[in-house]
Amino acid sequence: MTGLLPRTGEFTGRNVRWRWLAAGAVCGAVAMVVASALPIATIGAAAALLGIAVFACTGRSVGAVIASAGLGVLVPSTVPALLILVSAL
Repeated sequence: MTGLLPRTGEFTGRNVRWRWLAAGAVCGAVAMVVASALPIATIGAAAALLGIAVFACTGRSVGAVIASAGLGVLVPSTVPALLILVSAL
């Protein structure tokens, strides 16, 4: 029983779908060429939060895919978005 995890509504690192995270990171990097970092980071954060909400409420596998893709989009856009926000101060 040590290998079994309790079935709670928490999204942890064990629930991340790595292929979807990588696909989201590639899409986020391509989108950074077309648009600014702020809208890309906003979309990535919204998708990650939506995925975590879906994961906690209804579908664990669907929510994990959405959250992983959202986190992947957020990865390449975080640092440029923070630099834009800091330079605006």
